[in-house]
Amino acid sequence: MEYKQGFIPWFTFNLNGISFEITVYGNYASWEPIPLALAELLAWGKPDLVLIKESTDQILLAVEETAATPTGNQALQRCERQFGAAREGIPFWYLIAEYGVHTDGGVRRDSIWPTLMGLELMASTKVPSIVLHYSDASNPEDYSSGTGVSSLFKVLTQVLINATKDLETFQGLEGEIKLQVEGMLSFVSDSWSNSLYLISDLSKLNVLQHVRDLCSKKNKRIRGTKNDHQNFLKWPLTSDLSDLQKTEQQSRSLIKFDPLAVLLERDVANGRAYGIIKGSGSKPQKRSSLITWIDLQNNKHEAWTRSSGNTSKNFSLKISDFPVSPSGLHHVITAPRILYLYDSASIVQKSLVQAFPRLTKFDLFEDHDLELPALVYISNSVKPGRIFGDPYTGQISAYSVSFGALSGSRKVIAYFPHQSIAQAAQYLAEPNNKGLRIMAELTDLLVFGGGLIIKTKNLELI
Repeated sequence: MEYKQGFIPWFTFNLNGISFEITVYGNYASWEPIPLALAELLAWGKPDLVLIKESTDQILLAVEETAATPTGNQALQRCERQFGAAREGIPFWYLIAEYGVHTDGGVRRDSIWPTLMGLELMASTKVPSIVLHYSDASNPEDYSSGTGVSSLFKVLTQVLINATKDLETFQGLEGEIKLQVEGMLSFVSDSWSNSLYLISDLSKLNVLQHVRDLCSKKNKRIRGTKNDHQNFLKWPLTSDLSDLQKTEQQSRSLIKFDPLAVLLERDVANGRAYGIIKGSGSKPQKRSSLITWIDLQNNKHEAWTRSSGNTSKNFSLKISDFPVSPSGLHHVITAPRILYLYDSASIVQKSLVQAFPRLTKFDLFEDHDLELPALVYISNSVKPGRIFGDPYTGQISAYSVSFGALSGSRKVIAYFPHQSIAQAAQYLAEPNNKGLRIMAELTDLLVFGGGLIIKTKNLELI
């Protein structure tokens, strides 16, 4: 290894009779000028590694790796990068520990969402989006356990060789990528019941055909776009649930009152929607933090109403809105679920109008979209700006893609009951904020506190 300009690592080596030169840029900002394709990829988030062919500035692939305990929100924090790569037509590999040690000392298994999202992205965009696992239950977070690390390096090595010989990027890798995709399906089959009430029959999915599609891509960038494909994963309507599945969908009580959350639970009770994710939790917040966030939210909203001429008085938070937990902290959770799957967008629209009567005069969806199934995602975050960063943009990416946002087969509504619309309104003219970019791609409505809404497809505020 040598150093260019005294600090840029430069490697030269021979592999299978081929001479390689690799320059390592430790920080993307160090690249001058930055390749256009790389700049467009980074607008969706910064992968840990991007392999670029210097002579053409072609991005060969991107890699994300996490050593964090792969549970809950942590595994989802990078899903925005996974989506962004597919959106830009860039192959993406995500290396995750399958097992990690939780803060309570117990061993947890990785969330299924990055893998589900990867399967759906590949089916939709025909761009590789592979999730690989390392470690095992006896050796959590151990890079030397499991097949993920060695499988990743097989791909990296062959891609480098192919690039040097001007061959197709994944020539000779169909067998390895087939094993990787089958491993993704096997992981989902083994672990989905830990977090979901139901899933489609994975055995009916034609994995080999998708792998052939992925490996036949020419050496050119093809942006992933929405298309008319049928979802890789099939999610039933409420009317299609079995009797056992219906009995699992009982209405749940709210810890903190919210006008829309009450109606979402009512729709579950009446068989018009169901919750797909098992379990729920409340993370109470410190009173001092909550008071600070409430003041910031209210001040932002008041400033926005003055500057925009919007006379809305629908949004205002106060500390008494947040019930005190037994530990003396304050509950912020409203709906007891993070996701609701609806049989149709028309039902969601009725509940939105009932919760926020000011919406009666607005058309929230196009007429032809009203009978499409819908997904309602809820974030109870109070901290200003948090919804446009980790882990929320990753959650929205994973859930929206997994349930059909790319195919256009499901409408997606994101609800932020404790957030002022003022935070998003400043980006309406040009959604260059990473979080809003992702929301504009993958959601249809952003519903903020008080029922103020942004229709993301045309950035209309209602």
